[in-house]
Amino acid sequence: MTVLNASTIAPINFVVSVLLRRENEMWAAQCLEYDLAAQGQTISEAKEAFEKTFVGQIIVDIKSGKQPLEGVQQAPREYWDKFKTAERLMDRKPFYMGEDLPPAYMIRAVADDLRIGA
Repeated sequence: MTVLNASTIAPINFVVSVLLRRENEMWAAQCLEYDLAAQGQTISEAKEAFEKTFVGQIIVDIKSGKQPLEGVQQAPREYWDKFKTAERLMDRKPFYMGEDLPPAYMIRAVADDLRIGA
């Protein structure tokens, strides 16, 4: 049986692009590299909800014995197309990884390219 510890697991870095879109009365944050999304009443709430969704998926995967985001497909092509013409935000937000990750995992995640699209 392999014991996981900080010396046996290489750090994992996720750098993602997120499209923010107004959908009716809500804002949606859609990741492009992984088909994960979240909503909020405001842009800030949508970004915060997305961060929790992204980190939560990583935690669920690890606790299920899988690699983080293993098997999560990219967002559909329509979001990539909208992202190309969307207005870039200046934010570059590292995600708070919380205390729920097993100590052997060193994971960093950042929303490197946030854009607002129609």
